[in-house]
Amino acid sequence: MPTTITLQQLQYFLSAVEHGSLSAAAEAHFIAQPSLSEQIRRLENQLGATLFVRTNRKLILTEAAQMLIPHAQRTLAAAEEAAQAVSPIRTLTGGTVAFGTFSSAHHFLHTDLVADFRALHPLVSIRLVGLNSVSVADAVRDGELEAGLVALPVDDRGLHVSDVQWVAEAVYLSRERSRVSEALSIQRVAAAELILPEARWGDMDPTRRQLLARAQNAGVSIKPISVSGTERIVKYAFDYARANGRKKVTSVHKANIMKYSDGLWLEVSRQVAAKYPDIEFEDRIVDNMCMQLVQKPELYDVLVLPNLYGDVLSDLAAGRPQCTLAVVGSDLLERFFGDIQDHPSRDQLAVAKRR
Repeated sequence: MPTTITLQQLQYFLSAVEHGSLSAAAEAHFIAQPSLSEQIRRLENQLGATLFVRTNRKLILTEAAQMLIPHAQRTLAAAEEAAQAVSPIRTLTGGTVAFGTFSSAHHFLHTDLVADFRALHPLVSIRLVGLNSVSVADAVRDGELEAGLVALPVDDRGLHVSDVQWVAEAVYLSRERSRVSEALSIQRVAAAELILPEARWGDMDPTRRQLLARAQNAGVSIKPISVSGTERIVKYAFDYARANGRKKVTSVHKANIMKYSDGLWLEVSRQVAAKYPDIEFEDRIVDNMCMQLVQKPELYDVLVLPNLYGDVLSDLAAGRPQCTLAVVGSDLLERFFGDIQDHPSRDQLAVAKRR
């Protein structure tokens, strides 16, 4: 077991050596003598040696104490040097501060932000890191950034979030004047074919989260979907089928109703399928797919579908003793019979087979 010696014990030891008595050392540190004596006793126990011979008149240093003195002095001096080394960071009188901002902040805030910071802390350098607000929050939480400027809402668990400092507006742009001739309701936004920013972050992007929350409160829905994300998961489905000797991929959708979002999903699925002539491809509407899995799951091999439909089909398969549904993704492989709480925006690839 490693020896545990504290800096406080070494401080009390050197103070006792300097003052010649435990009572004088305790008085110098403004503590009771029994407290200081207890720390000296613990130090002796850790070292396995007696440091002082206690007499009525003074402390007599043992040979062990004489040997410990220079080491204790060097240790305390090194600790003080370490504290001084980080002092500029602690007191903002030196070093570099890493500060994250959301991706478009450079259009509005960077110049004033840097100027104000340098005015307050002229000896400190500032490194600005432009990320999506989701990544800024994660980087601050993980200690990679000291602080950050984010667009709300974000996941603020483990973070201290200040009051709102600046307010921006999201605007609706269209080439057709009739679409912007009057105030736009969330119902009209939900019914429109939209191009949204920050496709990489999906539903975690703050702007999208605000839109989705407003739509939900109004009883309507907005279902963002991207060509790149769809292409990635569908391609993965075909690669998985080819690598595992599967013969068919089925793309599941609701394009008959959701013509824009699921229509895009189906169109991209067909485009990707054309690049894999050795793999059979078909598509199924999600409600029909549910019936098919109940009646004849043996007809299906690899299913690729948006996340919501994966939740539905996985629960259905869990209730069918002759049907196994394994959920597979580029970084996900597990037996799945419920919600994927940690992956709310990912689409799913499923392998359906009869037991």
